[in-house]
Amino acid sequence: MGEVIPKIRRPNPARTVKLSGSLTTAAAGRVTVALRQLVEVSPSPITLQIHNSGGEVEAFYQLVGTIETLQSGGKKCRVFTFAGKASSAAAYLLLAGHWAFVLPNAKVGLHGTRGTWPKDGKRLSREKALALAMRLDRENRTVARILSKHLVFRLAARQQELRPLSIQSLPHTPLAILKQLTSQLASRLDSVRAKRMLDESFDRLKIVLALSPHFPTQTRPTTTRQLAAREAKIFQSSIAYELAANRGKKWRLDGTAGAELLMDYLLAKDFLPGDHLKLARRLARRFSGNFLPAASIARYEKLLRKDPALGEAFLIKAALPGALGLWYFTLTLCHRLLTGEYTFSAQDAYWLGLVDEVLPAEPPPLDASRSSH
Repeated sequence: MGEVIPKIRRPNPARTVKLSGSLTTAAAGRVTVALRQLVEVSPSPITLQIHNSGGEVEAFYQLVGTIETLQSGGKKCRVFTFAGKASSAAAYLLLAGHWAFVLPNAKVGLHGTRGTWPKDGKRLSREKALALAMRLDRENRTVARILSKHLVFRLAARQQELRPLSIQSLPHTPLAILKQLTSQLASRLDSVRAKRMLDESFDRLKIVLALSPHFPTQTRPTTTRQLAAREAKIFQSSIAYELAANRGKKWRLDGTAGAELLMDYLLAKDFLPGDHLKLARRLARRFSGNFLPAASIARYEKLLRKDPALGEAFLIKAALPGALGLWYFTLTLCHRLLTGEYTFSAQDAYWLGLVDEVLPAEPPPLDASRSSH
């Protein structure tokens, strides 16, 4: 396993909010109040210390919304998350921090969202079971999208750390780059299940990349009519992909093909470039060296000297395919994280991009912290 590279950020005991016990909407409300009180004092980073074994996904949504909107004097206030133990919705919250710390012996447990079966002993009808399954699938996709926005930058940082080990003779395509990244990350993981999950995520990525040329690329719709038009285009794109993939076969829109078509449709909705281009551009700009061959980097530097605007335009255009590829891979990984029961060591959580840093030792006592129990 590779050595975890130490970082420089540390929790501030004087600006720490504790969250222990179950993550409920009531607890989320108390944490929100404590966070806003600290923001009124200063825009400096706040640490949210987590130590619990789960909670409600609704409470996670509530706190993520708070974390993303905290401002003081027009400046965004970053929230660092820290845990010695976190699972379920509490683990989602850990991953969604602007900088996530864990202790060396920490355990991070992840699984998909869960529903409640009837408690009165009555049998569940097919219709109700289907409705429950569809609701949980929507929840998982929503959580995966939220987590992906944080994990993609962490994975880019791991990719940057591993870049000196890269084999430069490989084709510089998104698939080749990500195949190499998957192999390098797997070599640093302790858990066999984690390695298998990484391989399964890459296998799913190959389907995504095959489907991606059919994705509509317009920006997010702003009206109901535009949304309906795009939904229709997504469905048409899914049919076009299946027809191309099954050319020469006796493919019919029966039950099996219909299920495949539905999965393609849902996949395309999750991976639409138009919805994530702003994030991908940030990624391309910040980690351009991850996605460009040496010749393109040299051309970019030459253009930058000649005209900064031209250099910037070239950089974004050249690095964007690789950045989108990493985004696709991250989202497939987050989908896979929510399809089973996984418990990761601190080291595995680091290399999978779940956290930013593994602390080298116990942090100082947080005597000055605010608590929410």
